[in-house]
Amino acid sequence: MEFDSNYSRRILLRLVIAAIVLFIIVVISREFILDFYIRSQQTHAGSIINGATLALFLAGLVTIVMGLLYYAREEAALARFIRAIDDEQLDLMVGVDPRTIIH
Repeated sequence: MEFDSNYSRRILLRLVIAAIVLFIIVVISREFILDFYIRSQQTHAGSIINGATLALFLAGLVTIVMGLLYYAREEAALARFIRAIDDEQLDLMVGVDPRTIIH
């Protein structure tokens, strides 16, 4: 099995592309979104619930991005370690960040 040291970065790139596409869709349909989610509310409870839902979604998305950035750092350290093994270096930890799991 081949080790892929860019797996997390590719997922992050897909997330960025999806966020850009979503942003474009929101901008295009902003009048509908404003009418449906803001202007048609009878009470403030709907706005509070919609805001809380959006906040939870964004918090989850930030957690996913932080996790993927952490995994990308670990993948880079593992790639350096594997490269050191392949190059038959004496010190396998050269260039490996001491804060990573493999160190």
